[in-house]
Amino acid sequence: MSEAKSSIADVYYPDKILIRGYRIEELIESLNFADAAFLTIFGRLPTKGESTLMNAMLVACIEHGFAPSAIVSRLVIGGAPEAFQGAVAAGILAMGDIHGGAIEKCAKMLQEGVKRAKKEGRSLKEIAEVIVHERWVEGEVIHGIGHPFHKIDPRTTTLFKIAEREGYKKEHAELLEAIRECAEREYGRRFPINVDGAIAAIISDMGIDWRVGKAFFIISRVVGLVAHVYEEMRRPAMDIVREAARRIPYDGLREASLE
Repeated sequence: MSEAKSSIADVYYPDKILIRGYRIEELIESLNFADAAFLTIFGRLPTKGESTLMNAMLVACIEHGFAPSAIVSRLVIGGAPEAFQGAVAAGILAMGDIHGGAIEKCAKMLQEGVKRAKKEGRSLKEIAEVIVHERWVEGEVIHGIGHPFHKIDPRTTTLFKIAEREGYKKEHAELLEAIRECAEREYGRRFPINVDGAIAAIISDMGIDWRVGKAFFIISRVVGLVAHVYEEMRRPAMDIVREAARRIPYDGLREASLE
């Protein structure tokens, strides 16, 4: 059996902690949180552009009201007021393909789409039409476009502006725009690119593996969940939900017996 190894941290010293080879005291003095997160996850310091975008993406996802994860965190802290960490963790566990996982799904779609275009010698617009058609036939969601509230997602506009300025708005962003345009034609309605789509396109144009997509949302939204849990402790908002739950009528067997 081979020896297990890790290149993330080296901490077994009486007076030294190394993160990716850098002393922690130097990181504390010189890096902001976004840069430290980039270094820890990817094993290298970010470039100036990567640093700017990493910070922007983490800020963009930090909070969005009473989303499913926030509701779950609030409900848990109401029933287990001693479990602050449990309430935050419960909110993270409430994240899935629709809420929190769309970045990963969209980035996978875009990265595979760009590779397919190159392999088959087709344009990104042609590949966009194929992607939309395949999802139409299979009844699948096209992650990265559409939003229940926003006709224009202000986070997307700002993120793409920064990405273009830093030189990271490239072929994956172009493919997502082509998918949006094709979907609007096929479905006959407007589909704004949402924040998940913007981040998916940007990290793809940064060369980041789609499998890390969820990390951007999770790292960022933990802050929002902490805010919701803390507010629920001081000013409960879920009492109305608990009261409504007590009024849900029972419609099963009236009464049964094993005899």
